Amino acid sequence: MMRTVDAPGKLKGRFYLPDYKNFAPRMGLAYDPFGDGKTAVRAGGGLFYDRRVGWELFRAFQNPPAYSFVRLDNIALTPEIVTDEYAVFPNSSVPLGRSLIQAPDLHMRSAYTAAWNATVERELAGRLVASASYLGSSGSKLYAINNVNRVGSGGLLNATCLSTRMAADGITPIGPDYSSCPRLNSELANLSVRQNGGHSSYHALQVRLDTQPLSKIGLEFGGNYTLSHSIDNRSVSGLSLSVAETGVGYLDAFRPELDRGSSDFDVRHRLTAHFIWELPLASGANDWRRHIFRGWEFSGFFSYQTGQPFSLADFGTPDFTGERTRPRLTGTLPHRTLIHDALAPNSYLFLPVNQVYDPASGLCIADAAPFGCEVSVNGPFEHTLSRNVFRQPGLFFLNTALIKNFHLPRDAAKLQIRTEFYNLLNHPNLYVNGSSTDISTRSFTAGDGLVLPGVTASFRDNRQIVLALKIIY
Repeated sequence: MMRTVDAPGKLKGRFYLPDYKNFAPRMGLAYDPFGDGKTAVRAGGGLFYDRRVGWELFRAFQNPPAYSFVRLDNIALTPEIVTDEYAVFPNSSVPLGRSLIQAPDLHMRSAYTAAWNATVERELAGRLVASASYLGSSGSKLYAINNVNRVGSGGLLNATCLSTRMAADGITPIGPDYSSCPRLNSELANLSVRQNGGHSSYHALQVRLDTQPLSKIGLEFGGNYTLSHSIDNRSVSGLSLSVAETGVGYLDAFRPELDRGSSDFDVRHRLTAHFIWELPLASGANDWRRHIFRGWEFSGFFSYQTGQPFSLADFGTPDFTGERTRPRLTGTLPHRTLIHDALAPNSYLFLPVNQVYDPASGLCIADAAPFGCEVSVNGPFEHTLSRNVFRQPGLFFLNTALIKNFHLPRDAAKLQIRTEFYNLLNHPNLYVNGSSTDISTRSFTAGDGLVLPGVTASFRDNRQIVLALKIIY
């Protein structure tokens, strides 16, 4: 490790080299092709730079000599430890182990996105407006964290330490065994590099229909349909709680392109509609009927979208320390199903997964199909399952609100009583359970009582009713 004040050349006093070439031009145009104010053609595009995310702070305070830790193993529980937690430490000095290093790339550049769009909009029948839009974007030099000093990674440089990893039968070779190899830098533990390893692209077609308020009946409505596809090799820069996440960094520490696939948040189809209806009751009344029947509103929002993607993980890989993992594909991809768990009341087998590890030895099963264990976090990756090839179930929502407005006599204020219904139809949506996407974990109980691997899903999203009182002025 070196202090920034001792760094050579242009790096002296810096965590990384500055980037003074972040030029972000933008352009837009609007055109009325017929000159009647009823048709508009719009287009635009530009470059948009992202800010740095503060990774230099990790480099400053989470690296030796300012930061390190030691794990004490095989500590016996004694009465002294219960009353004094410091009793676990010996009277002699404790040697420090290998440290985990946080290392922003010295030549890291600002991430940026090029975005563009084009829209054709037309007024129909005086009250309706229809439009069709194309949107696209391309993200470059996106931020990502990647452990380049994995367990056994020294075998990538010097193969003499490699042996052969055998299956549970003791006969079938699975692939190279890195267990006798050091790390690339044997003086360190994980070396998490913050770098410009990510890339993304997005393309979408949007069709929209809206109406201006129809004064005679007090109705306003609209709808939107989007057909889109988002692709990247990593959907977040750091840690993610997404069901699609199968570890930190990339599958291959030095080949980020192997993770190119649908984004974790990709939604291929999305349909939405809304309405606001001011009920035209007793519109001309000036007596008691005005207070009872006027001021009522009824509104709603409908949404349906196809499911987001997810991947399978293999956390049973022997040299796994948190890296992104996926099993090998050794057969035909299974189809999703919906089989009730024999014990859990709200758990269903969504995607069948074969037994990959032998329950007795914990070793890989020879000729397992359609999935086989990952050989190592260091590869090879030729037959590894692609990222985000499976899809979660779609989501449906219908929210409504019933509103009564009372006009107050002063300052044009009004009192509003609202009753909001979220998920009006009490429709349950099915969600994949993230912990079950690991093929080394048995998550589903079959009818015969056997606990097997498999991606499970559960129903959620019950109806909610909210009562609210508002004063609007």
